[in-house]
Amino acid sequence: MNKKTAAAILLAGLTLTATVFASDDTVDEYNHFDKYANPGTQTAPAIVNDWKRPADGGEEGILTEKSEVQSRSRDAGAQRRAAARRSGKTGEAAREAADQPPGQTYEDGVLSRTKQGAAANSETRTLPLTITGDEAQYANESGDFIVTGNVKMVQGTQTLYTTKAVGNAKTGDVWLLEGGTLVEPLNRMTGQWVHYNFNTETGEVRRLEGKSQKDFYRAPHAVLENGMIVIDEGGTTTRCPAVKHPPCLSVKAKTITIVPNKRIVARDVQVFIRGVHVYSRKTWINDFSQSTERTMPRIGWNDNKGFYLALDYETPVGNPLLKNPTTFYMHQIYYSKSHYKPYYSLKHDERDFYLRFNDGWVYDSDNDAIDEGIWLHKKTDWGLFLKPHRIAKGLPLSVSGHITHGLWKYNVNRWQSWHTDKVVMLKHDRIYPLGGKKLYLDLSAGRRWVDESNPVNQRRWGKHLSSNVYQGTLGFNFSPKWSIWETYHDEHKTSYNFSLGQPDFAKEWRSGISWRPDDHNTFTIVDRYNSDKGSYTHGHYSTTYIWSHRFCCWVLSGAYEQKHYNGGDNQWTVKLDLLFW
Repeated sequence: MNKKTAAAILLAGLTLTATVFASDDTVDEYNHFDKYANPGTQTAPAIVNDWKRPADGGEEGILTEKSEVQSRSRDAGAQRRAAARRSGKTGEAAREAADQPPGQTYEDGVLSRTKQGAAANSETRTLPLTITGDEAQYANESGDFIVTGNVKMVQGTQTLYTTKAVGNAKTGDVWLLEGGTLVEPLNRMTGQWVHYNFNTETGEVRRLEGKSQKDFYRAPHAVLENGMIVIDEGGTTTRCPAVKHPPCLSVKAKTITIVPNKRIVARDVQVFIRGVHVYSRKTWINDFSQSTERTMPRIGWNDNKGFYLALDYETPVGNPLLKNPTTFYMHQIYYSKSHYKPYYSLKHDERDFYLRFNDGWVYDSDNDAIDEGIWLHKKTDWGLFLKPHRIAKGLPLSVSGHITHGLWKYNVNRWQSWHTDKVVMLKHDRIYPLGGKKLYLDLSAGRRWVDESNPVNQRRWGKHLSSNVYQGTLGFNFSPKWSIWETYHDEHKTSYNFSLGQPDFAKEWRSGISWRPDDHNTFTIVDRYNSDKGSYTHGHYSTTYIWSHRFCCWVLSGAYEQKHYNGGDNQWTVKLDLLFW
């Protein structure tokens, strides 16, 4: 048994017993493992001005802008209801104190609001509120209503379900005195008592639980304001779906703010593994657009880098609840072979683009002559990234791009260069040639320009290099268990200084097949063929065999890459990843 195989088996035994995961990737634009992923299960980045996706309160196929709501810490009605709850009143007295703002009376079983207040609030109403139920009482002049039995209220993309609702259709106020469920495109929440205003998107919920994208949350009380869910009396959030045992990983906090489709911000945080408190931190942010795991310390092993211990930390710069926050990220990691290799990043996010500044170490490439491989130090590396945008209404095409500039330097010699990278990509929406979702086609094309300041690079290859970039994927999903795909990628090298971000060869074919026999196991084979006749690795390049096994929130995976060209070094990889976080 060779050294690599033995080490892989030892690591597999370690990962089965240690509550850590072995991913050591930094927040960088280049991910080596993307080429082995099943494209049929990948989610494309959201398109900023997607005319196909209805905006909040809009209709499908029409691009609308969501009106801004004036910021407030808590609406007056929510304050009164919270005060009534704390006063200890019960029965009818509590309901009258908590549920009826000043200026309201209860006449003939119908909640009546003053005409002046109804007229003032109705000016902000832009979409009709549709209410259905088994039995309804409605005052046409004032807009007051009581609906009972299978109640459903719809306004835009928001829907409320309950057994009894009292409110005013003109002002948008609804009280669910017997509890109910609020459903939005990316959020579902149930409460035992609910007040909500469809027009201002404010309200209050008691004893709530729900799910926002992948995140489950539970709390005794929350306030709804400015499209956010503010859990203000303590709560718990987790991504673990377990019901028969404590969550694999959960976060308890004094306050949790959920911004649907954007992020969760928790303060005064305690992190638990299977119900056991492991550590605390002041602030924790879970950005829905990021997939990098940042919650737990971790250890692992890699053939080229050795054993490592890593900890990621992320904190907002300023107010994390801003629509376009700025975030500082720190990746602290120590390798037994490569020693200390930290990485730092500062990112400011806007609706249409984001800016980032990086400084730190990134693994560049393997080198058998150097036991630890080749590391690249990015110094003062900044970037401007345009998020995907529709180029025109009615066209299934989106454009994205970026420009980065920084001083790149290898660790093994004095080789360094000011590296400037510019990319523009045009992507077609996924095409389904046969209708259905089984056969799909992905197409993209673009252009890349790279400038290097290194004088040796300029004498041999010139300062400016550019290449067209083409990629197409044809895939077929036979069933939830079986899928195949074929990908073609065409891109010439635009830098001979560094390997990071450069194609392995100019013309590549990737063939993949995936089999999922049950909910826990997945087997994948990816075969790579180099069709660049000018390359010394021309021909059958490699075959990678991947197996993964899911343990609730954890995934143990092993991969064996077999190199078919002369001099190729076969490699094993074993890692334990946190599935949902």
